Amino acid sequence: MRKANWMTAACLLILWAGCAPKAVVRRYYLLEAPALPDSSAFCSEPLPVAAAFEDIRVAQAFDQERIALRSGSYELSYYYYHHWAVRPSDALSDAVFHIIRNANLFKRLDHSAAADCRFILTGELIRMERISEGKWDSAHLSGEFRLLDKEDRATLLVHPFDRQVVLEPRRDMNAFADAVNRIVGEETIAFIMKISEKLNQDKAAF
Repeated sequence: MRKANWMTAACLLILWAGCAPKAVVRRYYLLEAPALPDSSAFCSEPLPVAAAFEDIRVAQAFDQERIALRSGSYELSYYYYHHWAVRPSDALSDAVFHIIRNANLFKRLDHSAAADCRFILTGELIRMERISEGKWDSAHLSGEFRLLDKEDRATLLVHPFDRQVVLEPRRDMNAFADAVNRIVGEETIAFIMKISEKLNQDKAAF
């Protein structure tokens, strides 16, 4: 009898272990500056002026740790178990700042406008979302970067972008984060090249 009771208890324990809910892990993804070529690929020497960088503004619907999923023209939902590791406005500002600073574009790039600062760099992100369309998923980012005159904040240059990158055949969330980082890096580099071309033409005015 004791043996039968022991066997019954063992079987119940095995069944309970198999039916017990598994722990669900919340996953976090990084927004960070991608590796760049040597700075000489962008600017052979820095422009003889200092610039200030103002944080990137992100639309409120996307400036949160939960990753946004667009499943309809006006319908957004948010992943419960997939989050950005850092709030997007903070993470993207850090990423773009480091890309521009490492490009050797200005003699100095600061987070605050010093007395000798000539320009301000800033921008905004209107959308940063994963789009699900049938069997296709994609990463979508749109926004713009701007170069401003420090004295009157007049806009000197605008770099708009609206990019959508298909994630097939990999649909995992890490592939989505990778696509977002690549878009941010590529559009920041395009912005740098536009600034370099414009300001090198006006170099005599510095």
